[in-house]
Amino acid sequence: MRSPLCYSTLCRQARVGGTLSDDFNSKLAKFLRQLPEGFAYASVALLIIDTLVARAFTRSPLIDDTSRLTIIAAFLAALALSFHAHRRQLEIMFASSQKEHFGVEELIPSSTSLDLEDIFKSAKEIRILTLAGSKLARLGDQTILQELGRVGSQKKVVILLANPRADSIRRRYECDEPPEYETGIEGIERRLRALHALRQAMPYAQRKRFEVRVFDCYPTCSIVQSDNEVYSTIYGYRLRGADCPKVHAKVGGRYAEFLRTHFDKVYDDARPLENWIAENPIRKKQLNGSHI
Repeated sequence: MRSPLCYSTLCRQARVGGTLSDDFNSKLAKFLRQLPEGFAYASVALLIIDTLVARAFTRSPLIDDTSRLTIIAAFLAALALSFHAHRRQLEIMFASSQKEHFGVEELIPSSTSLDLEDIFKSAKEIRILTLAGSKLARLGDQTILQELGRVGSQKKVVILLANPRADSIRRRYECDEPPEYETGIEGIERRLRALHALRQAMPYAQRKRFEVRVFDCYPTCSIVQSDNEVYSTIYGYRLRGADCPKVHAKVGGRYAEFLRTHFDKVYDDARPLENWIAENPIRKKQLNGSHI
């Protein structure tokens, strides 16, 4: 068995060796990035020196025309490689800066759905702001609703949904939504009532952790926050939620903090779902259409 002194010495040597290896790899990568540029400069220098020597000694150049053309072609290729390497380095630096300063992790294509079951499964806090909850939050998916309202869950859930009877929301659907929108005014109202029924069926302690509020302001974006992960979609003019890309950001970055501030302002201006239900009793024609 190795003594503690020997073991700690080995660990220290391994760390030193790892540092030296990282330093060597960094220098090697830098050398390889600069190789095409160095080759380009060396090619030009070779042609210039050969021309100067030939003129100084009044003799023909050592490098013939065919070789000169080959060197020039290699020079142009090396310049192109060098330009590509510098551009790639700038892209990496920009992405790193974007991630470090703004906290933006990735831009997710509109065609890619979020795996909300996995995202919500281990979350302690979930915050959702959405016009209708059709695409980004998928509040019409029974699996998602079951996960959010699971009995015994310790999750703190806050959902902000649009008021289907507010003038601003009606204007969105009448003027700014595409003709083939996914969820209409009636769909939002059914969703609110279904969430109210889900909440009422919960034990009192869990109901306190499951909050639904209704906002009247004009909708500008959808937000889904699961602990430190924030996903958002900006509402495009006459575009469906499925047409808009999603931005994935981390709490602590500027963009995520902007979204959280926006969420808090809408939250403060919204009213509890119970108040909305009391103000908008169910109509007779809705009695047979209580599903989402």
